[in-house]
Amino acid sequence: MDISLFFGFPVDSAFDLALKSSNPQIIELFLKEGEGNYLREVSFQGKRFLGKLIGDKIDLEDLVLLESNIYSLLRKIAPDYHCQKVPLVLFPTPLS
Repeated sequence: MDISLFFGFPVDSAFDLALKSSNPQIIELFLKEGEGNYLREVSFQGKRFLGKLIGDKIDLEDLVLLESNIYSLLRKIAPDYHCQKVPLVLFPTPLS
C-alpha cells in the first residue's frame, strides 16, 4: 500500500454549512479528485479534511507556501468563513 502525507483543513459543522451555502460551480472548480493544484477530500480518524497530498516529504518553506495556497482555495469555495483561524493538519494517508 502506498502512503502519502496529506496537509488539510479539518471540516467542522460551521465550515460544512458555509460550503452548503456556496456556489456549487465554484466548489466543483476547486475541489477535485486526482493530481493537480486543487483541493481534495480525505477522511482521517473519522473526520473530513480538505487539502492536498504532498508526497512522502516536504521542506518547511514549501509547507508554508502550500498552507497559503490551501487557505486561498478555501476562501474561494467558502468566502464567508474565516478558515485561517483553524490550523491545518499534516498526516499520512493511503493513496487510493
